[in-house]
Amino acid sequence: LDFSLFNSRFTATVERYNRRTTDLLFNVPVSRLTGFNSVLTNAASIENRGWEVTVGTVNVNSQDFRWTSSFNIALNKNEVLEIGGGQTEVIDGTKKRTIGHDWSEYYLAEYAGVNPANGVPLWYDENGNVVDEYAAALRVMTGKSATPSFFGGFSNNISFRGFDLSVLFSYSYGAYIYDNFAFVYESNGGFMGENQKRTQLNRWQKPGDIAQFPKRLNGTDLRGGAVDTQDLQDGSFIRLRNLQFGYTLPSTLASRVSLRSLRLYVMGTNLATFSEFDGLDPEQLVNGVDSFNFPNPRTISVGVDLGF
Repeated sequence: LDFSLFNSRFTATVERYNRRTTDLLFNVPVSRLTGFNSVLTNAASIENRGWEVTVGTVNVNSQDFRWTSSFNIALNKNEVLEIGGGQTEVIDGTKKRTIGHDWSEYYLAEYAGVNPANGVPLWYDENGNVVDEYAAALRVMTGKSATPSFFGGFSNNISFRGFDLSVLFSYSYGAYIYDNFAFVYESNGGFMGENQKRTQLNRWQKPGDIAQFPKRLNGTDLRGGAVDTQDLQDGSFIRLRNLQFGYTLPSTLASRVSLRSLRLYVMGTNLATFSEFDGLDPEQLVNGVDSFNFPNPRTISVGVDLGF
């Protein structure tokens, strides 16, 4: 649905989609008697359905001053329809691909904190009891996914005589990140030679302490190898994606140096990010696992546009 109002001062596009994708490549488990754990085959099917909305406005449009705005949002729901090989669920790292669930829903043990008496980590077992052995913990479908509930962007473009300013924000809400960095910089003693996060200050040190992390033992991590909810964080963010300010010389001045146009500008990308995620960058790969991924760089550049 496309429409415009008030002599195109307000425009909008509303789209509804339902896309089913079949024959996706997926490692289907096979009997170990074959000599392999899995076989890569065109086996999986998923469905994506949702809405996309784009709105544009002309806020001011005078002879010397023009201001336009744009906003878009996409809401998507993902569901696994088929895995292949007669399977209804397959464990795949931090996920369990399960029919009827989101493809990227996390499958983790639920972290229960630290025992105040002795400083060892705790988890929940299948009966909801607290246990101090990870092997006895129960991994569950958390209901939290690497797929955002919605995402999009909004921008403003302003021009005044020869000056122009453009501002672009992007955002994402509802996606969760599994911080695989944590096994190093929140190692509780397993990586004593590596830099540690400030969160390690919230560790158990004496009986009675109510702490987020267990006691530190040199060379040992009591949570080593644990795939649990302690390392799962909300990856929602708003990011100042692009900011650009420029000035275009009047054509009469540009013509004096044999140019049709001359514009000077300064531009910054990824200048600010607002997020509760305490890792390097909340904008992650589609699987949501932050495993030493290089963050988006913050850059500032100056340029000249010449028209001959």
